[in-house]
Amino acid sequence: SSDLAEKAMRRATEHGFFDARDAARAFALIRPIEGIWNIAVHNYLLGQQPPAMGLLYWAADQTNMATKFGGQMMQAALENSLTRPGGVIVGGVPIDPSQVTVDTYVLGASTDHISPWQDCYRTIAMIGGDATFVLAKGGHAIVIAKGPGSPRASYRTGAIQGSDPGEWLASSVEVTGSWWEHWNDWISKRTPDQKPAPTRLGNDAYPPLGDAPGEYVKRLVT
Repeated sequence: SSDLAEKAMRRATEHGFFDARDAARAFALIRPIEGIWNIAVHNYLLGQQPPAMGLLYWAADQTNMATKFGGQMMQAALENSLTRPGGVIVGGVPIDPSQVTVDTYVLGASTDHISPWQDCYRTIAMIGGDATFVLAKGGHAIVIAKGPGSPRASYRTGAIQGSDPGEWLASSVEVTGSWWEHWNDWISKRTPDQKPAPTRLGNDAYPPLGDAPGEYVKRLVT
């Protein structure tokens, strides 16, 4: 919990970045039943090898994080600080989601054990603009990683008439296809006129510190 987060933060400060392995352990400990014990029981005690699927390799491909960003991520996860006006400060500005007035697309995954879709739905009560909620069929990572064209993909849509996720589900309808296609249509209708991409990163006041993806990403703790 908070003690483990403080330990991870001390290590990150010492090394100058969040080591990918430390970050993975810290976030696994936030939900230890799903992140640690289920894996230990099935793989170690029962001897069941995980299926050979690309998603597991993708999930195991951790990356280093900048110290400050990693610390903010852990704080937000442990304290659920985005739910409190001013609980998160970015660039010296306290963030209040209720003051966000742009349209918001909120996505839930039907069998997500990390972020239950009912809690994702409750996000609409935090924001100030018009919200669209979509419930995609699948788990925490597979919903995002599965692109358009999957024959078994589906999602649910429905009008938001209150804060009760059960009521929303009862009045929603199932649509065959990928939620990515639904999102693409949603964002296309809200995209302003396009402009050429900048030819160089940063500016005179904020020059780039290094080439992408960042020197800290390639560093190793010895």
